[in-house]
Amino acid sequence: MRRERLPFAPGDWTAGSESELQVAVIGEATRVDLPETIRASAFIEDLRQRHRDRGHKSRRRTRSIEWLEGYLEGGRDGIWENSWVRFREADLSAFTRRIVANDLLADQQDPGKGLRSDCARFFFTQEGERWMRVPISYLLKLSLAEAIAPLPSQSSPLRETAVRMLGHFLSDNTSPETTSFYVCRAKGAEGPGQAVATELGQRYLLTQLLTMYSNLRLGLRRDGQRAIVYLAPSPPQRQQMLNRLIPDTLYRALFINPCLSGWQEGEAKYRYMWHCHEVLSRSRFQALARLRESGLVAPTSRSIPLPLSTTSLGNNGCHVSLGSRQLTEAGQNGEMRPSDAKRMGDLTIKVTEHFLPLFVGLYSAAPQRFSTDEATAEHRLGFLPHQLGEPHLRWFWEQWRAKADRRWSPSWPRLQRRRGDWVVDSRLLDYPVCLLSTTGQSALDGTLGNEERLKEDLTSLGVFDTRMPLYLLYRLRTLEQHGFRGFEGRHYSLFESLLGDSAPAVDLQALITALAWQWGVSGKVTHQDIPDHPEIESERRQIVFVAAAGLSSFFVREKSGNRFLQGILQRCQEVRAHRKQPGYVEVSLRDYQSALLSLLREEAGELTEICGAAAPLDDLADRMAAPAERSAIGKLTRAITGSSSEPPQRMEAESFNHAAEAYYRGPLRQSHLREAYRSFLTNWVRNDSSLRARLTKAETEEIFPFACPAKTIAWLEDRCSALLDEELDEASLLRLIWMVLLTVDQHRREAEEPQPQTSPKYLYAPVH
Repeated sequence: MRRERLPFAPGDWTAGSESELQVAVIGEATRVDLPETIRASAFIEDLRQRHRDRGHKSRRRTRSIEWLEGYLEGGRDGIWENSWVRFREADLSAFTRRIVANDLLADQQDPGKGLRSDCARFFFTQEGERWMRVPISYLLKLSLAEAIAPLPSQSSPLRETAVRMLGHFLSDNTSPETTSFYVCRAKGAEGPGQAVATELGQRYLLTQLLTMYSNLRLGLRRDGQRAIVYLAPSPPQRQQMLNRLIPDTLYRALFINPCLSGWQEGEAKYRYMWHCHEVLSRSRFQALARLRESGLVAPTSRSIPLPLSTTSLGNNGCHVSLGSRQLTEAGQNGEMRPSDAKRMGDLTIKVTEHFLPLFVGLYSAAPQRFSTDEATAEHRLGFLPHQLGEPHLRWFWEQWRAKADRRWSPSWPRLQRRRGDWVVDSRLLDYPVCLLSTTGQSALDGTLGNEERLKEDLTSLGVFDTRMPLYLLYRLRTLEQHGFRGFEGRHYSLFESLLGDSAPAVDLQALITALAWQWGVSGKVTHQDIPDHPEIESERRQIVFVAAAGLSSFFVREKSGNRFLQGILQRCQEVRAHRKQPGYVEVSLRDYQSALLSLLREEAGELTEICGAAAPLDDLADRMAAPAERSAIGKLTRAITGSSSEPPQRMEAESFNHAAEAYYRGPLRQSHLREAYRSFLTNWVRNDSSLRARLTKAETEEIFPFACPAKTIAWLEDRCSALLDEELDEASLLRLIWMVLLTVDQHRREAEEPQPQTSPKYLYAPVH
């Protein structure tokens, strides 16, 4: 069977992505929704009254009140992360008002059910005028609707494209979320990386333009507010501090998204989001109980108390889904049964999990510093007791604590000074990214219904809930539920380069997935080689967490039942017996990554010639050879600290984390915007004439700044610096939005062009 017929290989793949975004409103405390809402809550006055009644006996309570008062007065630079925005309802066009009216229905498919019961929270009256208050995730949809309203023709293809895209501006539990405007499809011998990166850039550019447009069109800047949207992987420090001080119900009311966009029954979805937050908050405390049972936390520990709610759902990442045309077609025509797809899919996931440490830090990252007080097991291990077995959890914490306790001084090397710790990817460490199987149930044993059975076990243990989708680092996409067969990678946090990091990462993801499937089909790897046991899962997944924490090594049973992992370790050069635990070996993370690269180069074989698979492997080798210069964590850390040689530990934890947040909001947001705009401009230069050909003369005159293509391109180039500085006027922003919509529509049409039917002889039939 020819290699190019592998599922997920060039000629077969489909791809798309989801981006979770961070938002903030900049303005004075009296002009911004978040501080005004907190100030109006019963909690603040009740806290003050209790403080007055008890006097100043509690130093901690006094500090809490002082922090809250300072926060409500203006905080740091007047920046309010995850605040809603306020604007006059009269500023909305008639077209947008109709959209709002539909979104406020209890059931958008059945207007007879009336309005949502919480409609009143989105409106208020000020100085005799009716105002709206909405999260920025919904503001983006309203901004796009406002951009559609003045289009010259109701039947314009541009208008149809924009209306279709309204549903792609959604919300995660806390953060705005955008999904691919179209499905990228294979053409020729290219991998999916460039196509996914291009669409990601288009979506990011349009999101930025819509944000800037709403600031002007809806009068936000006029009223002392400036909304910004950017990529940031971890919950803001001030939101985490606020979470420690306010009741959990108030935290949920402030930050859980009301789900106004993208859902048929938005209020029901909002209640589900609220439930998810309650479940994970409870799960977080169950994890603490397990730490105490294992002796990693003393029963009388006096460290900083944990809050009643978790900020983990404020973590943001990028999810990349890969589909296979031939597997999807095989399911649609009955040639591949759901049971066979499940058996092969689970095996592919188990194989792929061994390779995920190649992505952490090298392609995406979420650097964060922790102070000495924060570097404790109950605060730093988070949900890991639900994701690692006790031996691996204990060794993981011993190494992490030893790393955090390394003491040094820049001027006196022998002077012992404990400085806390820093990690490579805090998002992966502060979220239940892959829950461990129980002794009786596994989500990856290849049988239908296994995820539901495991969720029932986890729910009975207080770890999870059956109504929630099971969390995995690499998740199966099924034809019955998602409309295609494939996998979703949930291991990406923040790309330093929106295009330069995502494209090779997705190509590498596709290559690994194709090889994993091939190994399963050929029988080279079977479920018996990677047994479905909690200890085996913990053994392979610990390596991802080791990479995320920035540790140097991990431990594996010398006679592990995971034969696939043993085969990888045979390629490693730095494997030594565990000093304290007989029967275990210590493996260098860097050596393990090198062994994975060696295995990929050897096994890719013909794929390197057929589809250029050597390119992502060469890129991976470059990042591994020069991590400080080429890796995502190296580039991000250098930008945050302002130095290529100074380690993050030289900065205090608070200073480093605030510097990181400022970098994400400012320089990195501009860098991503510059990348996306340059990609858009390159595409426009190549397709100006074909873009004009689809419009009527009236539409062309309205949308294009000049009849001459050369002048239009010059106009676009001249707007770059003004765009980066957010100095474009409303008319220029509107025209740019229309031009980006045209480009997106062109790419969508190209992706949807009929493709040759795949052959039933493709390599998808599983070996029993």
